[in-house]
Amino acid sequence: MTKRVTQFVENTDQTINPKGRTGGWLVYLNPNGRLQAQMIGIVAPEDSARYLATAVRKILTQLMLNPEHVSSYQSRDGKTLWGGGINLFDWGYVSFSGLPEAGDEACLVASLEDMGLVSDVGLFRLVLEISSNEVYPWLKTA
Repeated sequence: MTKRVTQFVENTDQTINPKGRTGGWLVYLNPNGRLQAQMIGIVAPEDSARYLATAVRKILTQLMLNPEHVSSYQSRDGKTLWGGGINLFDWGYVSFSGLPEAGDEACLVASLEDMGLVSDVGLFRLVLEISSNEVYPWLKTA
């Protein structure tokens, strides 16, 4: 994840990253209910708690309350509910928050693919189609 966030930060301009964000929180909820969180990149202290809360909300509120959803983008309202969370079904839930919304999702999907943790490429394709993510193709070739 660090590789993809760094790639995003170092290669984006103001059209993709207008606020110049440089990191966020990665959250994973495993099938046994254990929640793990890690800061990736650089997050301003005044933003840290908000990014962490948003990453957790993507899982607990958006995905767990909508178990048929594969992406938190499906319950997005653009105010407090955002894309950037993925239901990995038997593997649990994962989310990232801190970059622009499309960057959160693109870095997350690319990182999961890089690690080979999920072999269902159709799941990732569906996640990216739901959001019409335009950052992911750029991230994979940058």
